[in-house]
Amino acid sequence: MLSKNQIAMLIIVGSSLTSACVFAETDSPTSIGPGYAVPRTVDQMLSIDAQRALMNEQRLLLEEQRKGGFGRLSSTTENRIEPAEVKAPKPSEIPVQIDLLGIFGIGSVLQADVEINGSRYRYKRGYELPVGVGNDFRYRLVSINTPCISLSDTNGTPRKVCLSRTSL
Repeated sequence: MLSKNQIAMLIIVGSSLTSACVFAETDSPTSIGPGYAVPRTVDQMLSIDAQRALMNEQRLLLEEQRKGGFGRLSSTTENRIEPAEVKAPKPSEIPVQIDLLGIFGIGSVLQADVEINGSRYRYKRGYELPVGVGNDFRYRLVSINTPCISLSDTNGTPRKVCLSRTSL
């Protein structure tokens, strides 16, 4: 249990902290120069920041509308903004870069090093998938016939890739 002296000390400290908090919140902002005031609370700073951001966004929107972008002003007195017509881009497949780096081996035991979009893979004759990849890999080996290889992707589209003259 607390003694009477400890309770009295606790009351004095609590009341002084409470009065200090009330004083700090009701105190006016400190002036750092003519026309400038330092905000005292986080709420005031957030409010100022939000007002500045809103004004900046409204200014940018009006500039874009004058240029004919983002939206256009409606003819009503409310000055509502209607979205401009936006055409969705056509879906297109990203082109795949496939290069045959080399074919090597003896007799019918051939291997081919292939670079697909910057990643290197090694195919072995008789195996569809490159060494070390899983069944979800997109490109399957169809054949190795020097100086070319044939691949097919998961859609069944055939691709024939040959050694370049600099590789021969």
